[in-house]
Amino acid sequence: MRQNIFHRLMMGSSIMMLGLILLFCGCGTSTCSGTATDDPVTPSDTTAHGDVLYPYQWHLENTGQDAGTIYGGSGIPGSDINVVPVWESYAGRRNIYVGIVDTGVQAIHPDLVANLDLSRSYRYSDGASDPTPDADQLASDPYDSAHGTACAGLIAASGWNDIGVRGVAPLVKLVGYNVFSLPTDANFADALNREIDISSNSWGYGSERLVPDPTLIASVQTATETGRDGKGTVIVFTAGNDRNYKGYKDKNNNTLHIGNANNAEILNNPYVLTVTAINADGKYSSYANYGANILVSAPGGEYGINEPAIVTTDYTGLTYGLDSTGFANRYRGGYRFDVPGNENGDYTNYMNGTSAATPIVSGIVALMLTANPALTYRDVGYILATTAKKIDPSDGDWTTNGAGYPVNHNYGFGLVDADAAVAAAESFTSLGAETVLAKRTNNAAQAIPDNNTLGVASTLNETQSLSVEHVDVWVTISHARPGDLDIVLLSPQGTESHLAYGGQYYLEGSYSNWRFSTVRCLDENASGPWTLNVKDLRTGTTGTLNSWSLQIRGH
Repeated sequence: MRQNIFHRLMMGSSIMMLGLILLFCGCGTSTCSGTATDDPVTPSDTTAHGDVLYPYQWHLENTGQDAGTIYGGSGIPGSDINVVPVWESYAGRRNIYVGIVDTGVQAIHPDLVANLDLSRSYRYSDGASDPTPDADQLASDPYDSAHGTACAGLIAASGWNDIGVRGVAPLVKLVGYNVFSLPTDANFADALNREIDISSNSWGYGSERLVPDPTLIASVQTATETGRDGKGTVIVFTAGNDRNYKGYKDKNNNTLHIGNANNAEILNNPYVLTVTAINADGKYSSYANYGANILVSAPGGEYGINEPAIVTTDYTGLTYGLDSTGFANRYRGGYRFDVPGNENGDYTNYMNGTSAATPIVSGIVALMLTANPALTYRDVGYILATTAKKIDPSDGDWTTNGAGYPVNHNYGFGLVDADAAVAAAESFTSLGAETVLAKRTNNAAQAIPDNNTLGVASTLNETQSLSVEHVDVWVTISHARPGDLDIVLLSPQGTESHLAYGGQYYLEGSYSNWRFSTVRCLDENASGPWTLNVKDLRTGTTGTLNSWSLQIRGH
């Protein structure tokens, strides 16, 4: 059995933890995108009306509005996903299925019932096709059990139906996989490899430890190789919410930082799209994880106190969920999202985290597949990256890679742009078959000087030409305190990928053939010298870079 892992869902000043145990079990292939007759994709009303809580949904259309925050905070106009123009042509297809691997989806929610496919949904605790949280879930966690329902609304809450909110893709089909009802290793792996077009995953690992998971990686690899008739299931994952966590201290009571999304193998492999979060001001959310493996950013908001969180569906009524009386009294000083249209507490203005950003991206992917069902999972990632918007230009981490794309460890390639992504998808020529270059290894051991900003450098030369999509780096380093180590990969075109952050960082585990990944070298030529620099930025412990390997994928 693997150690427990958790996803931190930011809730005011508290941190709620969901325990998970993961192990792989294969379960077939994915062939969802068929030729079924589509429902009309142009709703009769594509204006910003017809869903009474739509005006609060700044992530869809940010006008600088009050999003129901306790103290009236708002955002910056334009800091949204630019989806409104898309709806005039595409709002989703009924034969595109988005799976929500989560705490369940309330089947009777009035804004979800029309789009939730119960024939494909599954509750693992009892085998029911109803993915609603079961009685044990509601009893043990009456608030966070609504997490999956909130994610579902962000993807495909019904649009233009005169109630509630609107999803990014209001006409696609939702499938609920309630793995948290029985969170075994095999069940998570099964849910990731079900017959689905898009898999939305707002759960994950804490970044304070290195978490390998080769069996789960095998599961997502199978889904991308065989899903959608060989075009690949599009698997979207949350980067995590650890950036501002202050629970770790050194012996002098100094805060040790965490937040690197590269510390979990499920987030840094070639088969998933890793997403981080921004707030309504167009800056990274205070909690949002970072890393060289971040592809794009999407709205996740803040805490709904001084700055907006995200408005979406909640468990109906006032007993359970993020707009329940109990949650309001415990975490929000009695404050509820008590506005016209939410008298019954069926919606919340308190969903946040990379948990919210992930289903928003999943909804955009659904719109892209509506425009062009022939896209492969690699095509989707490529389009999202190359159409993303550079935001927060004052952030000092922005650089331009060797192919001319702005990229940032805090934002990936930037904020997703639904209109640009769908427009590119319509006429996109596929990347074609993936080329995976041979793995190259340098076994020359080098001592790493203690508390030294120069560190040691080691180079591998790639002789093959290839347009880069994804780079994997494996390191074996002997060091008793891996959080001291700062590791950077330099591409032949000069792009730096910060793989590990050293100094005042807390990190459990060891770099024993540990895999890091970077997407920052997109469209660069693979040919030439790739240099790994390893620095020990904290005094007291020495170590050795024993070996490292490099493997490049692309077209």
